[in-house]
Amino acid sequence: MNPQVIIPVYDPIVHVIAYGGNVFNKDLFFSKHVAMLTLFIVPEERPVIKKLMIVIVLIVAGLILLQRVHYTIDGIAVPLILIGVFKFTKMNFLIREKN
Repeated sequence: MNPQVIIPVYDPIVHVIAYGGNVFNKDLFFSKHVAMLTLFIVPEERPVIKKLMIVIVLIVAGLILLQRVHYTIDGIAVPLILIGVFKFTKMNFLIREKN
């Protein structure tokens, strides 16, 4: 990314506690907004609600990418990573229950 278009990330609380008064520039991997919404989708069992929530996640991811604060992979990778981790964890617990 061109250094002239980096967006300084400023959180007033973390700014004082962790960064010692310095403005911290980071690449924001990955979008926490999309991540939190995806976490609600994974355990949902009702198909209609699940589909509605997927549409909402896609809209939020699209809007975040339109802001040009995140890289494209940030919006795409989040749901895939979280769903993969959820399935891996669920599979791991099922294997432990059988033994």
